[in-house]
Amino acid sequence: MTKLNREVGDDCRNSVLQAMSYAVVDGIADRNETLVFFRALFPGEETDEDSDFWGLLACNILELYPGVKLNFR
Repeated sequence: MTKLNREVGDDCRNSVLQAMSYAVVDGIADRNETLVFFRALFPGEETDEDSDFWGLLACNILELYPGVKLNFR
């Protein structure tokens, strides 16, 4: 998988997360494939540790899969 560009702003990243979630809801994207992609972002090299991106990523995962348990370090 290609790494995300660290120079992209959080607003853009968050828009992509929302668009991917909406695509799942609309039946355009597969929920499991989207969750696999979202999960792959958690190693933490995509943006700074204190970025709002991480919380919004977690929210999007919970919206797509409400029963999932997220384990934060």
